[in-house]
Amino acid sequence: MLSTAPRIVSSLPSLQLHSLQFHCFSSQLRTCSCHHTICSKPGPHLTHLCHSSSDPVEVPLSETEETDADLKEEREGGFQIEVEKVEGRKNARRIKAQVRIDAQLETVWDVLTDYEGLADFIPGLSESQLLHYEDKFARLYQVGQQELALGFKFSAKGVIECYEKEMEFVSDSCRKRAIEFNMVEGDFKTFEGHWCIEQEFGTKLLYSVEVEPKLMVPVQLIEGRLCREVEVNLLSIREEAQRLQKLQNDTLLGQR
Repeated sequence: MLSTAPRIVSSLPSLQLHSLQFHCFSSQLRTCSCHHTICSKPGPHLTHLCHSSSDPVEVPLSETEETDADLKEEREGGFQIEVEKVEGRKNARRIKAQVRIDAQLETVWDVLTDYEGLADFIPGLSESQLLHYEDKFARLYQVGQQELALGFKFSAKGVIECYEKEMEFVSDSCRKRAIEFNMVEGDFKTFEGHWCIEQEFGTKLLYSVEVEPKLMVPVQLIEGRLCREVEVNLLSIREEAQRLQKLQNDTLLGQR
């Protein structure tokens, strides 16, 4: 899975925003307290891009987007998200998120690594092709697209390389497994991160991605959209993993 980078496509003259989709992780993600964040707000800028592609785009930033403070939010249902500015890189962001899942680590892993099946349950992911796989390495081609207001389309595509890590036994009661990913072809200057599944008195799915658009695309234009995509992706994975876990449990009960 990748993490989506946006491109705006329309019959009108427009600026093309370079885009992405989603596969990710980070080491331990700290529990965040509730804060206001632009990720919980709609992204109004994306529906107002009608400039010539040769003209620079001037985007008025809200007070929230202008602040230097990192953005964090904790929501109901165990979903948390955090946005950080990357030191020394004004146009880059680091997005971290996590969600609790009522399923075994192995079940969540099976969902994440069903690379060609991801488009079946992740909204907006129209295509996910496994180009190559060997020895815990996968190369994917993914395309995502969503309809926006005023006839615009929000699309993303890229080639992602994924590295499946071995199981880590942190303690007698804690284990985790991760997938690192990096976009090697696509519309972002940087798009890399990891997924991590942790199981200790319950299961958590953690995601981390560092994104930096290519030139002429202010990160503020896509920051809110990326946050919403991350949330939809994690909740979709949770729903699919819990569905599969229930089927497995029901099968075991039926065999008794």
